[in-house]
Amino acid sequence: MNKPVFRKTIVASALFSVMLTGCLDDPYNEPVTPPIEPPLPTETTVIYGPDSDGTFNLMMSDSGNIESPVDESGNSILGNIQTQNVSGQRNGTLNVKITGNQKARIALMSSDASHINLNIDPTTTTLQFDSRAISKALTTQDVFLTTQKESGTDIGKVSLTSSFLAYYNSAPQSIKVPLSCFSEAGMDFSNTITPFALESSDNLSFDMGNIRIVENSIEQLDVLECHSSSLLLEPDDPSDEFRASSLFKVGTPTTGWATAITNWMTVGNSLLHWGHDNIRIEYTNAPAGENGGLVLAISDGTPRDLSDYANAGVLQFMFNVSNYAEHPTKRFQIQMESSEFGNSQPYFLEVGTADNSWVQIQVPLRDLFTRADGSIDINALKNIDKPLSILPEWVGVTDTLQNMDFSISNVQIVVP
Repeated sequence: MNKPVFRKTIVASALFSVMLTGCLDDPYNEPVTPPIEPPLPTETTVIYGPDSDGTFNLMMSDSGNIESPVDESGNSILGNIQTQNVSGQRNGTLNVKITGNQKARIALMSSDASHINLNIDPTTTTLQFDSRAISKALTTQDVFLTTQKESGTDIGKVSLTSSFLAYYNSAPQSIKVPLSCFSEAGMDFSNTITPFALESSDNLSFDMGNIRIVENSIEQLDVLECHSSSLLLEPDDPSDEFRASSLFKVGTPTTGWATAITNWMTVGNSLLHWGHDNIRIEYTNAPAGENGGLVLAISDGTPRDLSDYANAGVLQFMFNVSNYAEHPTKRFQIQMESSEFGNSQPYFLEVGTADNSWVQIQVPLRDLFTRADGSIDINALKNIDKPLSILPEWVGVTDTLQNMDFSISNVQIVVP
């Protein structure tokens, strides 16, 4: 028997975002604004939350695959999984705690075991929920989202491990997953029993609420990829208490995973000099109003996923400015870049930093990838191919970089 979902909310979304994309030749040009087309209205179906209509019930499953409904109060215990209603509302935000170093799952299932027609286009629709990572997942842990059209048979799988690594100790985040990830694996959302099932292979504590299906939302910020081809960044030495991962270290040979160098300028040129343990950029032909910088890019073609370092990691390197010349602000800008998902937030060093002296720079990854509204740029964080982009702060038409001279050495990501 098919049963429709009736409760839907029309939300006319007028928000849009302009994202700078990485470009080695000139990544900082003023963006050209294309004609703005009216956004399609989003249509939201809340399937768990204070506004949900009871079409789906919340279920939990322990390490032995024993299944039980979550109590109406939101407070339940089953084997190695428990839930607690932290908002006090009916169908409010739950804290979910998985223990015992074993798997467990929480899912939404059709309340009367009937197949539900969600009446959506999976190619333009996302499954979204709000979450806060209370504990930090292990890098080897498998946290994922799946769906079912027949009880007991999962269809499709989207990894959430990197999201839970990145979101640990942050503000609550909205996790957004394309429904096409499941429909392309054979899921039929006109004939569904379980549109949401979150499983963890190991201990995890997180808050979860406001589970919803949002049509015409595939172009929103932070919609996850179905599959990732990036490499999760790990320390060079697993026993290193600082968990250092070397990007670039001058030597014989030069080592690190980001040894492709570009010293770029909009017009003119700069010179790259090699020292015994550093590289130096000298601006010898910098016309007024022209800008340039230094980019270190991956050398093996595989973007890095920095999510395990998002909470406490820093981009660290030694820095020396032997000549600020006539630069108007005497500041440097630092960022990371993803060719596919754009630049991180810019980070500005203090005025006159490293003037004629070597100093250690530490840039928190949390600052680079957290927007002003507290949301984390998860896709850029997971797909970094230019882990260091550094440049003198952008100058106007009457100013120049001529005769500026700076050096960097021993670039790495560490947990200090």
